[in-house]
Amino acid sequence: MVYYAFDLLYLDGYDLRAAQLVNRKNLLEYLLLERDLGPIRYSQHFEEEGAVLFKKSCELGLEGIVSKVKDAPYRSERSESWIKVKCLQTARYEVIGYKNGATSLYLAKREGKDLIYVGKAGTGFTNSMIVELARLLKPITLSKMPLAKKPDRKNKIDHWAAPKYWAEVAYSDITSDGLLRHVIFRGLYESRTAKKPLVAKFK
Repeated sequence: MVYYAFDLLYLDGYDLRAAQLVNRKNLLEYLLLERDLGPIRYSQHFEEEGAVLFKKSCELGLEGIVSKVKDAPYRSERSESWIKVKCLQTARYEVIGYKNGATSLYLAKREGKDLIYVGKAGTGFTNSMIVELARLLKPITLSKMPLAKKPDRKNKIDHWAAPKYWAEVAYSDITSDGLLRHVIFRGLYESRTAKKPLVAKFK
């Protein structure tokens, strides 16, 4: 295990939170580099154009980047002085189920004639989108599972649905057991290649 330290808030009884981020990091780097602290390492920063660094991180298969205002003080709550941007992939999967109220969609992919469960989209919805999704999915609710194999018990599906619609989602990566990670709903379509969404934030 290795711990990467990226900020310094206190030192020898002094509160450093009001100091600029770049100064706090310079002091942290000096403290860590002057002694051997084993698994504690300094988290290097890059003063480079954000878009360029983000592109490079995605090309390397990294999760994304965190961008910070270098002269900002430390704030414990969320603020506009730092943002996290993830490298996401986009794809469409068939909707084979939904949670009560259509607040989540369950997705599958085709392997031959079989539908294989790949996970659920539980974020990215507005209230109006949820209402419209419920209206479209309720008439195609099934009593039997359309999948070739039942998902694990932890992936409980409230309502099955006939595979009539396709959900476009963004996701960070795919786990070793074939499930999508960090899934965000982007839109519902009539087919895999349809251009106009039936449900989306911006049609």
